[in-house]
Amino acid sequence: GHDVETAIVNTYKTAGRTLLISGLAVLVGFSAIGFADFPIFKSSVAVAVGIAVLLLVLFTLVPFFMATLKEKLFWPSKKAASHQDSKLWSHYGGLSIRRPLLAMIIVAIVTVPTLFTYDDDLSFNTVDEIGAKYDTVKGLNAISDGFGAGESLPVNVILKSDKDLITEKTVPYAEQLSRELVKIDGVKSVRSISRPTGEIINDFYVDRQLKQVASGMKKATAGLTDVQSGLTTVEDNLNGITGQLPAGDSASAGASQLQQAADGLGQINQQLTLVGQGLQSTQNIPQTIGTLNALSGQLSQVQSGISQAASGIASQGAQAGQLGSGLTQLADGVGQANTGLAKISNGLDDISNLLTEMGQATSIRGTGVFVPKDTLSDKAFKPAIDRYAIDQQTGLKFEVILEDDPYSPEAIQTVAAIKKTTANTIKGTPFEDSTVAYGGISSVNSDLNDTSKADFKRTVTVMLISLFVILAIMFRSLIMPLFMIGSLLLTYYTSMSIAELIFVNGLGYDGISWAVPFFGFVMLIALGIDYSIFLLDRFREETIKGLDTKEAMFLSMKKMGSVIITAAIILAGTFGAMMPSGVLSLVQIATIVITGLLLYGLIVLPLLIPAITVSFGKGVWWPFRSNAKK
Repeated sequence: GHDVETAIVNTYKTAGRTLLISGLAVLVGFSAIGFADFPIFKSSVAVAVGIAVLLLVLFTLVPFFMATLKEKLFWPSKKAASHQDSKLWSHYGGLSIRRPLLAMIIVAIVTVPTLFTYDDDLSFNTVDEIGAKYDTVKGLNAISDGFGAGESLPVNVILKSDKDLITEKTVPYAEQLSRELVKIDGVKSVRSISRPTGEIINDFYVDRQLKQVASGMKKATAGLTDVQSGLTTVEDNLNGITGQLPAGDSASAGASQLQQAADGLGQINQQLTLVGQGLQSTQNIPQTIGTLNALSGQLSQVQSGISQAASGIASQGAQAGQLGSGLTQLADGVGQANTGLAKISNGLDDISNLLTEMGQATSIRGTGVFVPKDTLSDKAFKPAIDRYAIDQQTGLKFEVILEDDPYSPEAIQTVAAIKKTTANTIKGTPFEDSTVAYGGISSVNSDLNDTSKADFKRTVTVMLISLFVILAIMFRSLIMPLFMIGSLLLTYYTSMSIAELIFVNGLGYDGISWAVPFFGFVMLIALGIDYSIFLLDRFREETIKGLDTKEAMFLSMKKMGSVIITAAIILAGTFGAMMPSGVLSLVQIATIVITGLLLYGLIVLPLLIPAITVSFGKGVWWPFRSNAKK
């Protein structure tokens, strides 16, 4: 019934303050996103810019069009638009104001049970975002089905240094890290420079090498026995030939040489027996090698003596010639025995060198692994170096194959264990000063999980504190902001619980998409705070006019109920437009916001807020003084 100018002035005297408070609340809510580290989160601070522009428009262009268009503003309606008292909220008010405890119980029955089902399960599976109908998803699924999900997307652990990491001294520590990583629950296998196929190279381990050394010692002992047996046979034959030689000076001289050779072989055999016994009991390989070299020299002299005797005897008659031919064969047998001793000596020398290297290797005590000299330069080892050494061998790569789907929450937990194990294992090793980096989708999701949770906590803290300060200043109360924010937190977690029931328990997803809780919280809190401001600012106005707490709240509910319900339905419909998008995270955000707005506008706000307010009575304005009646 007022003229246009008066109506405009009255509108901004009353609703203008409410709009300013609610606009500032939303502005602060979205500005808090600026404290996030993750760029996707931080980019949403642009909404705050939009709110600032909107406030400017509301207090400049909107009144201009009100004054210019006047009644035509409501075209095609011929009457000025007006809203009726809310009958629904009048009924709500009759319950929550007259029987506040019952109203609180009803809210608890609606909201609390779902909270017990909430597990805060998050999903980082970007494949779920677009569905299985796309070719890229089909290809990834085919790889997972053929090779295993873990094989298709392994976790890469990278060690990077400014020095060579591929040496006989460092590879044992690479195997030690591989061995510790494969022990982690959720790890299927590890491929690295020390286990290129994912399988342990047993020959790198000291226990296996010592078994080979022991086997070599047994073979050397057996070889000495064989040599002894051969030399005994030669000795017996020499003695037999000596008795068959004909009379004569030259034959006598040959017999004397042969007897000396036979005696020499007997002495050598005795020494070989002592060498074999000593090798078995003391395992003094260097001393054994020296003795064998000395005996080899003696065998050479014996062989030379037999050969000379054979030449001398062969020149005497036919029978002596046959004996000389036999002696030549015996000399060859001595030479073969000498060659056998040389091989045994060389084998023992290799064993001695290996044991010396093992004794000098500091890595054995901590790792149980020893890489013999020249192993890494072997051609057979080159493919492993080419695959797992990077940047001119100053970097080292480990491929960790997971048992679980790399996109799953379990994979993220496994990555956390991998990081912890890697950090602990490389301490006190040549890799201690290396830069450690992680790759693979599971590692990326692990970092996303850490970043998003840290951003969520930081943003929520800043947002809630800022809202509390603004509301405390605007309402001149410390009590009212507390239950306003508390009611919104109850609504948010109930909405999250319902969304989790739908998408996780119902549709079988791993969890709610990782970015959804952040955006859902900011949107629901920033938008929901408006509705409580609409109601409680009107309540403040009515108490200033002289109404007592219950009367002021009941009148505010009747007047503001239709406004709040309309706003909630419009916003719910707006977010409902996200549903057909087909993008999982948008659908989940829409579900949370729609559920939260309707839950808050139809249950929590009309039942819980009035019940708490009237329960406090005048104390709702604590610690500030108010003109409100008792």
